[in-house]
Amino acid sequence: MLNSGDPTNIWAWIESDEKRLEKKGGRWQAILEGYYDFWRNYHSDHIGAELAINQALEAARETRELKWELHLRHWRLQLWLSQQQVKRALPEAVDLLSLATDPQVRDVPQRICAYHDIVECYVSMDAAGYYQEIVENSQDVLAQLPRRHPCATCARSNLARTAAASGRTEEAEHWLNQTRASLSERRHASLVEGFGDKYALIGKWDEAEMHYLEARNLASSHKQADSYLSATLSLVQVYVEQKNYPRASEALNEGRQLLKSYGGTYLLARQLEVEGRFIAAAAEQKEEALDFLTRAASFYLELGRYRDAADTALYAAELARTHALTQPESALAVAARAVGQLPPTSQDLAERLASFGREPLPPESEGQEALTAEQVDRNELTAMEELLRAHIERHHFSDTCVTLSRIGRWYGNHEQMRAGIDYLIFSAALERLLKLSQEERQDALGVLSNLNERLPDGAVEAALSASEAGPPSWLTPLLKDMPPERWQWIIRCLRAEIAGQPVVEPEPENGGSQDNFYSWLNHNGSMTALILRFSDQVEPVEREQWARSMDESAREIEQHIQQLRQQQPDIPEQALEPATIVRGFAALTRGASVAEAEALVAPTYVSLISQTAEMAQTPIWFHPESSPLDFLVEQMSQKAVRALRHYDENRPTRLANLALRYRLMTIDLRKHEPLRPIADFLDALRALVLSDGQQLPTRDTPLEAPFDAVLAAVMTAGQNTNPTE
Repeated sequence: MLNSGDPTNIWAWIESDEKRLEKKGGRWQAILEGYYDFWRNYHSDHIGAELAINQALEAARETRELKWELHLRHWRLQLWLSQQQVKRALPEAVDLLSLATDPQVRDVPQRICAYHDIVECYVSMDAAGYYQEIVENSQDVLAQLPRRHPCATCARSNLARTAAASGRTEEAEHWLNQTRASLSERRHASLVEGFGDKYALIGKWDEAEMHYLEARNLASSHKQADSYLSATLSLVQVYVEQKNYPRASEALNEGRQLLKSYGGTYLLARQLEVEGRFIAAAAEQKEEALDFLTRAASFYLELGRYRDAADTALYAAELARTHALTQPESALAVAARAVGQLPPTSQDLAERLASFGREPLPPESEGQEALTAEQVDRNELTAMEELLRAHIERHHFSDTCVTLSRIGRWYGNHEQMRAGIDYLIFSAALERLLKLSQEERQDALGVLSNLNERLPDGAVEAALSASEAGPPSWLTPLLKDMPPERWQWIIRCLRAEIAGQPVVEPEPENGGSQDNFYSWLNHNGSMTALILRFSDQVEPVEREQWARSMDESAREIEQHIQQLRQQQPDIPEQALEPATIVRGFAALTRGASVAEAEALVAPTYVSLISQTAEMAQTPIWFHPESSPLDFLVEQMSQKAVRALRHYDENRPTRLANLALRYRLMTIDLRKHEPLRPIADFLDALRALVLSDGQQLPTRDTPLEAPFDAVLAAVMTAGQNTNPTE
């Protein structure tokens, strides 16, 4: 740890001067109060941090504390640059130099930092194009400082960045090694992520990955969520370049979840960019990649990250050209504006733009007043609302959930609670519709549960009740085929979850809907796969019972179609094809080979036979009705409730088949100690079903919470024939 006598301790004067300000009190004390509030908010609320430092700065100017004014203005710039608000920061960085050269602040270490602030603007705008300026400034700083000094670390880091960005690999590695060898501070997340950025720029992806992973660990240990998110998004790009698409997808999903609660406009743009690059590399929907990349480039342009804006927009345009997509006018318009902001040395981007027959657009005349913190804050909301409309229009379900959650939190942070609650409900509803895992759904649900306990007058319940009428009109493009009954069921499920109650009410059936058909296929296919998977543990009578159920289902389909044909003779033969797939399931159950079963099935569905056989080779948590595992308990409970509510001549067989399903499912679960409580629950659910829903089973070892409450809820719901009352 640095001591106050250490010449490299750039904080020593502050630590001693704080006592002086505190002793003077009044407006001098206000400097400290704003300064302390600034640091409390720095990593979690950049708008709150800016408002706090503005108050401190106002007090410093009133009291003519020039040293503190320099220090505070530098750290306000660092806050802006941490959010990559480069366009906003550059004029202030230039203006700060006049104060940094004042003789009265000659002994303030942050005087040198003011020069770094301008260099950081250059690095963010175009680290390659401003190579000469960055090198000259950084070398000048190094000449004034001892080898081990925090400001020397910044200078070497900037030298490494500009060398890497301009393709000078050996020079970049030299300065990376010099930076590591001369560190005067502990490794922290942003420092280590910076190492990763430079390795990524020179194409050393393994080294980049190693540093990004370390940065995430450091960010996690210091609870710096924005830094963790930033390193996670950087990992997506690494894995895309390494063609490790499964890990890229995993990191991208993690980034999406974090983006619900953390990160400003820059990290939102980063997420759009890496998602676009991932889609471009690993998926067929190149038009979607074009959209993501163009929107990311637009955000970069507004922030002032001009090289990133130009490179991302041109990559989008080149992608469109390669795959013969529609003319990427929006991307080229962004590229032309961005290249127009770059120095003449950035010929690489100018040439790429020229290949499309486009010229750079000259910079727009400056003259706008500097944005206030409140204006920046409001602009972030406007940008999120525009992005939300785009995601809905293009049916980006996951990204819509993220943006809804971000907007909900924005309103909540501004004490507009009803609007915030509504957006969070819509996000949670879509996440339930997508059957995301509990971990992925916890952000919106957790906030809603907390608000339900904290807010007076049933505010959350009032919003839920209003939502039952249907989704808002602007959300309907995503949900245009959803029956009102299903939306209302989703809201009732959310109400239960928010109140901490089990969700056991079955999803409403919707006649001949496509969703119901797929649910029916999944139900029959997964049960057949279970029997194949554990054939040595299924009694012949149980096997035949399931096969006969499939036969009966096929006959019912055929009889139904024949009855319809009496009124509609033109019903095609294809209407009978679903009956063939259940006959195929029956054949597999009775021991037929895949080829023999396929011979019974219409061509439309023949692939389902081999898929069912393949499913039988995998543990149940990969089966459609058990994935994600979080939903297994809920979905099996709903099956029990539906079966117990239905009375007809097939009830005994139906309950026996369901009990068999539960027994077979426990076999995989009991092989893994953490999953045994779920197996115990399914055993208890099986006993409840076999008792015709009349008696909770008696167990030697009681079920763990929350499974005991879920089982009791199943019994109660199974006896209710008017479930929505």
